[in-house]
Amino acid sequence: MTSAIKRVFLAVNLPLSVKKVIEDEVEKIKEKIPESVRFIPSENWHITVSFLGNQSDENIAKISDIAEKIAANFAPIEARLEKIVYGPSNANAKMIWLTTDYETSSRLEIIKQMIENRLIEEGINLRLEHRKFNGHITLARFDKNLGVSELPLNLEDELELDFLARSLDFMESDMRPNGAEYSTLGKFEFFY
Repeated sequence: MTSAIKRVFLAVNLPLSVKKVIEDEVEKIKEKIPESVRFIPSENWHITVSFLGNQSDENIAKISDIAEKIAANFAPIEARLEKIVYGPSNANAKMIWLTTDYETSSRLEIIKQMIENRLIEEGINLRLEHRKFNGHITLARFDKNLGVSELPLNLEDELELDFLARSLDFMESDMRPNGAEYSTLGKFEFFY
């Protein structure tokens, strides 16, 4: 019998109250942006901590066990969303991001590195990022043919929005013609 393969990642999901504030900001942005920019539905908003790619059921069980144990060693994270920008950088922008502040990114990066190091020790194949972790929520995507020069220059909105991240969520991404659909495979509480 063959093992099922799932496309998975670890993320921090947002409280509904936070999503509501972001939705209001997104509505303001939509008025300034060309219609070719595809905004992500609010139910798909999250901060990806570690993209783990395609994994077997056996690896998913190991990932779940490791992530749960590591998350339990951390206190809930006082997260701050900071500003709306083009991402990953203005020069290579293909998205609109809502970024976290430096402290939030730093805390999440520690958890990310601990989990990824442990997964590698267990022989789980990962494609590691070698750039500094930059916590963000993808709000919209646009075609690479649409240059940032065709978009409003004053997109950077300060948003300072705080929430308590109480868990690290194990998510599955199911790719569909109209975009990804996400489901939660597990919730790992921050306990410390």
